[in-house]
Amino acid sequence: MPLLAPWITRLAAAVSLALSCYLLAISATTATAIGCDWAAFDCEAALASPWAKLLGAPVAAGGVLCYLAALVGSLLAGRRGGAGSLGWRLLEFATPLAIGAGLWFTIIQATRLESFCLYCVATHASGLVMAIAAVVWRLGQSDQTAAPMAIGLTGDDPIEATAVTPALGLPTIAGVVGVLTLVIGQTVWAPSTVITYEAELDTEFNFEGPAAQPVTPAEEASQATQPSVLPDSQADTPPRRKPNGSRPLSLLRGQLKIDAYDHAVLGSPEAPHLVVELMDYACPHCREFHDKLHEAVQRYRGQIGVVIMPVPGEILCNPYVRKAKKKSAGACYAAKLSMAVSELDPEGFEAFHEWMLEDDTIPSRTSSLIAARERVDGDDLSIALRDADGHLAAKVKQYVELAGALGRQGRFGLPSQIVGDTVMTGPSESVDALCESWAEAFGIEAPASN
Repeated sequence: MPLLAPWITRLAAAVSLALSCYLLAISATTATAIGCDWAAFDCEAALASPWAKLLGAPVAAGGVLCYLAALVGSLLAGRRGGAGSLGWRLLEFATPLAIGAGLWFTIIQATRLESFCLYCVATHASGLVMAIAAVVWRLGQSDQTAAPMAIGLTGDDPIEATAVTPALGLPTIAGVVGVLTLVIGQTVWAPSTVITYEAELDTEFNFEGPAAQPVTPAEEASQATQPSVLPDSQADTPPRRKPNGSRPLSLLRGQLKIDAYDHAVLGSPEAPHLVVELMDYACPHCREFHDKLHEAVQRYRGQIGVVIMPVPGEILCNPYVRKAKKKSAGACYAAKLSMAVSELDPEGFEAFHEWMLEDDTIPSRTSSLIAARERVDGDDLSIALRDADGHLAAKVKQYVELAGALGRQGRFGLPSQIVGDTVMTGPSESVDALCESWAEAFGIEAPASN
């Protein structure tokens, strides 16, 4: 093993460096990781999470620097003179950093994300191999007898004919400090859970139903600047649902057009300001976020309504999902059921939506159907779920395609909100933070905390 240790160190460092460079490239773009579609892995969940950054910078950049130092160090270590000493110092720095960072991110994936990134796991595994091989290599060098001496040609003092491994020192401390900086930086100064970006879709999505009122060019231009806000003359009017009403909206620079009355709404489609939420009943983050969303809507006292667009993460109805996930089972049915309830009883949808999200996991198909039948007529619900004209399935497809298009514009995950031309991906850290983000987007005053 000691004879092979140098080559194992170099090979593992090179592999880790290549993987880190690939992760950095993926983090800097909207590209999808190649081959990360095995059932046990979810690269997108890891790369889109706040844990993929440290103080706004991709942690993959730190991996590139760490393994570059390890590779250069492994090529220099064992040489005579200053080059050999520098090589050992670089390995001394990279070894604790690779071990500590690998353990930290493995724990994060197992406990916080509850999923693993294939390339991340491979990077940390090869990094651990590199670190172990480097330690074995160093111990082998230390066990050797004292370096033979040679007399200089000029008759000066003897010089060492072979390299001597320097004692551990500041590089080890620097590597440990690097690990502590990573851990403390991601816990004390936790990254924002919300990613905000201006989406510029290359496809127009028109979700306006036949009941939608036509929009004149002048009205469309007005909606493009403040798409989800009623005119001032209506802003003070108490929100209500009008019989056969229509509330056309133009969002995302006019690339998304909807009629709020054609979709499920928390609050009123006549609220002065409307937000669109893309969510999934099987998404744990969506379930946790809903309580904050509900309280924020209550604080605004009818001034903000939320249009709900379920985006099931189940492979059965979502072509962008490349592998089946146990936790997503039933998401397609839940989305279809909630939309059916919304159409049969728009005013009662909110209570059903609350019930669907009150537990930690998605309710079973049987229990959710029973709950729905308690709120709407059972025969009408059966007819709606039969979906003879396919409009419920078409709605799900629309929502899924919209989410897919947004995903191509930037890091996208659920829950996400569309506020005017802005997309906010991820659950807000608090109700106050959510209220502040809405206030800033709509140019209104945030309500006081309860």
